[in-house]
Amino acid sequence: MSSIDLVPAFLGRQTTCGRHVRILALVAALIILDGVDLQLLALTTPRIVDDWKIDAAVMAPALTAALVGMAVGTLVGGWLGDRFGRRRVILFSATVFGVMTLATSQAADVTALTGIRFLAGCGFGAVTPNIYSLSGEIFPASLRARVMGILAVGIPLGGVVGAGIALVAIGPLGWRGCFVLVGAITIAVVTAAWRGLPESPSYYFMSGSVEKAVSTLHWITGRTTAEIRTLADAVAVEVRGATTAADGYNETDSGGIFGSRSLRLTVGASISFFALFFITYGLLNWQPTLLESAGLALDTVLQASLVLNIMSTVGGLLVAVGLDRVGSRVTIISGAVVAAGALAAMPMLISVAVGGSGGGEIALFVSIAAIGFIIGYVGATLYANVAVGYPIRFRSSGVGFTAAVARSAGIVVTFTGGFLLSAAASGVMFFVTLVVMSVVLVIGALINNRHIVPFRRHLPGSRAARHRDARALE
Repeated sequence: MSSIDLVPAFLGRQTTCGRHVRILALVAALIILDGVDLQLLALTTPRIVDDWKIDAAVMAPALTAALVGMAVGTLVGGWLGDRFGRRRVILFSATVFGVMTLATSQAADVTALTGIRFLAGCGFGAVTPNIYSLSGEIFPASLRARVMGILAVGIPLGGVVGAGIALVAIGPLGWRGCFVLVGAITIAVVTAAWRGLPESPSYYFMSGSVEKAVSTLHWITGRTTAEIRTLADAVAVEVRGATTAADGYNETDSGGIFGSRSLRLTVGASISFFALFFITYGLLNWQPTLLESAGLALDTVLQASLVLNIMSTVGGLLVAVGLDRVGSRVTIISGAVVAAGALAAMPMLISVAVGGSGGGEIALFVSIAAIGFIIGYVGATLYANVAVGYPIRFRSSGVGFTAAVARSAGIVVTFTGGFLLSAAASGVMFFVTLVVMSVVLVIGALINNRHIVPFRRHLPGSRAARHRDARALE
């Protein structure tokens, strides 16, 4: 363990307090608002089309602009977070997407709407890697996996909230009023975050701002200044000396996320992210079309989508149950195996369900539920892994890069999914591809050499912890 890693280790051993809960509420609200704003345009498109007297197809650039902006923002925002601080980038980016949401209400045509949504997407994207990095650095170890699970389901929950807002507000307020309402809520949350969201103490130490680091540690933990300063002095001395970590890797690795310390994490996590989100976006975007074209009733198709989304949310929220006990490698690999089995069975189950068998329809829903649970569970695990796996100096860059790879999977499957569906009956080729992606998910987990270990190995009294601490103090 390197010297700078003593700071999150110190924070990780603290007990959960009210301050942690308030910080969690703020970061979760920002992620949920990401989801609300991202979904709101799609939900209000029918009203916009009627208002502007245009064909729905004309809206395609505006609908995709936010996704492209998110990919750009995720990549650039992570880099900015490592250089200017997680908190600054979070607050600036959240302000951007709040202002752009308000600006959406004033768009006069599709061209203006496309430009505004691209900028809003850049704001969404830049927030994500920095929130995950900040969360990985300030929450107690006993709470960290749960935090990652909550953040991982934030955007899907935002979609649900956005649908509720559109349902209630679009009648009295119109589509423009919906964007004003969401933009105003976003600005209000950002205002609260200016007061209640701290910077990462590890970032302050890394940048040489020891006094700010001590003050922030005191604010978060309530520990005495003397206790904190003892830690601060040890860390500051080693940071100035560019100390080599006890595990043989240098914290100042010039290669960044592609350097000797993090190359396998970057490659492995990127492969796993791409594979998982190919499966995720593939099912979210194409499952309704596949089931309806196979002959299932529309009500059944909508219920299947609801089951997928609900179980994905449940999986993300329950990630701490297994992750703390078995670690991230076992979690990802076991999840991929279960997903592969369920995906392989889908063509047969669809055929049986279409044949009118009540048992076949139940089996189809069970399979979809299992896949949804794995999507949420493994997705939260991957975010937790990269949020704590990278060195502090380029953590946000690492989270941003791997998250951008995940976004690219959504773009790829959006353009290829239709071809895969039409290549064989019952979507056989589509599901074969998703099974292959499950195998790729395992390959990525095996390449990655910086997994989260089971929580018992972090406990202060465990043999592994005593050995680790002895090495860190040598």
